[in-house]
Amino acid sequence: MLYTDYGFTLVALGRFEEAVGPLQQGLTRNAAVPHAQNALGYAFANMQMLQEAQDAFAQGLEYDPENPLIWSNLAVVWMAAGAFQQAAQGLEKALALETGP
Repeated sequence: MLYTDYGFTLVALGRFEEAVGPLQQGLTRNAAVPHAQNALGYAFANMQMLQEAQDAFAQGLEYDPENPLIWSNLAVVWMAAGAFQQAAQGLEKALALETGP
C-alpha cells in the first residue's frame, strides 16, 4: 500500500511521470485498489497516453464498478480520444451514480 500511496501523492502534486512507477509497483502487489488504478489512469491521461489511461480506468472499474469518479475520468479520456458516444455514456453513468436512484 505504501507504493500506491506514494504514487497517489505524486499524482496529486502533478508529478505524473514519477507517479507511474510507484503506482504500477503497488498495483503489482495488489491490483484491487481502485483509487490507485484511478490515479494511474489520471497520470497516463495527463501524459497523453490515452490507451494506457483507458486500461487503468477499466481495471479500476473491475474492482469498483459503481465509482463515479473513475467513470467520469474514463469518459474524459474517451472524449479526448474522439469516442464521443462512449464519453456521453460514461458521463451519464457517472452522474447517475453520483446522484443516486
